[in-house]
Amino acid sequence: MAVSALAQLGIAAFYDADLETARQDLVTALAAATKAGDAGAQIRFLTMLGYGLAESKMYEQALAYIENPINIATATSDAGYQFPAQEVRIAALIGLKQLDTAQRVLAEFLMRARETRRTVHEANALVLAADLAEARNDRQAALAILQQAIDLGESGGLPRVLASVYARAAEIHRESGNLEKAERDAELAAASTQSSGDLWAVPQRLQALAQLQVARGRYAEADRVYDRAEAFLDAIIGNVSTVLEKTAVITASSQIYSQHFAMIAEKFNDPQKAYTIIEQVRGRVAADLLAAGSMAPAGAKRVERAISRLRLKLMAARSTDEVRSLRDEIFMTEQTRSINPGVSVLKSKSREMVGLEQIQRALSPSAALLEYVIADPNSYCLTISRGESRIVRLGSKARIEGLVAAYLKAVKAKLAV
Repeated sequence: MAVSALAQLGIAAFYDADLETARQDLVTALAAATKAGDAGAQIRFLTMLGYGLAESKMYEQALAYIENPINIATATSDAGYQFPAQEVRIAALIGLKQLDTAQRVLAEFLMRARETRRTVHEANALVLAADLAEARNDRQAALAILQQAIDLGESGGLPRVLASVYARAAEIHRESGNLEKAERDAELAAASTQSSGDLWAVPQRLQALAQLQVARGRYAEADRVYDRAEAFLDAIIGNVSTVLEKTAVITASSQIYSQHFAMIAEKFNDPQKAYTIIEQVRGRVAADLLAAGSMAPAGAKRVERAISRLRLKLMAARSTDEVRSLRDEIFMTEQTRSINPGVSVLKSKSREMVGLEQIQRALSPSAALLEYVIADPNSYCLTISRGESRIVRLGSKARIEGLVAAYLKAVKAKLAV
């Protein structure tokens, strides 16, 4: 396997919270780059490792790692100033409360960014300066600095920068107890993320917005925002080809579905809506499997172009109804990639979900369907029978997993249970 590919797998493992695999892949890639004498690759991989450690709040280890790429760059004549590595270094110093050292390194970083007109790095430096101000318990100064970054992002037309800055401002307002301003900035963060074209990040930004709306008691608004986040996730799920990849996306985003379900259960007690949340995610994978068949060679490029155009429209959608409509259109277009004459999934209404009432009518009087959502602090069971449907609150995920483990252990030991 190519060294760069192995490094990318390590990054993917990190975002999937598999820190050990991420470390092993990147260390292996680093060893190969070192053996080959590739200074650029060494700098890149060491910076990735440092970044991962800093993101995991392992600041001491991050600081130790990040000195290596900086030293390699210093000894390499054409390497230049290492903005990404220095960002990790500053973040680690702030995390370790070495604030005076962080201030000194940050001042040089900002000076170099401005001298070389690196607008993105200048904005990142301002975000770090805001983090430093907050670490000094000066939230007003932090917000003022973030406003500078916002002005920079707006003047430079940098939606990715604006997305991260607004998200950081929302966090500070939330921590200060100003939920109204936090919600406003979270909404701007979500809009900027969507404008940037970063499809993967949109659901997480919308999740943060919905959480703030729940905290403010704006449950109907949060319901709509969760719906929108799940519509984007559905589009992402459809864009990956294997069951394993689809499952990975769902696993990584499972909190969005479980938080939405919990809010519907606790604040609305609405089994109908709870059912649609579960079936939207679980049914998508099943529908894709049913539609799978031999790849259609004719018109493949045309189909992919059509999907790309629809995805561009999706990133510009401004309402939940528009997002849902585009999601459904993308789904139907995706299915034309494959030929499977024995499946009726391509019929005009194939994207419609089987309703709760239809499920109830199909059940025998003595049967019941149970759907579980396992989460913290509470888990739930949606029970569906011919005569009724209701949501039952269960214990925490940790308690249920403990009980299941004890039960399986007893069964394997052939004990009475």
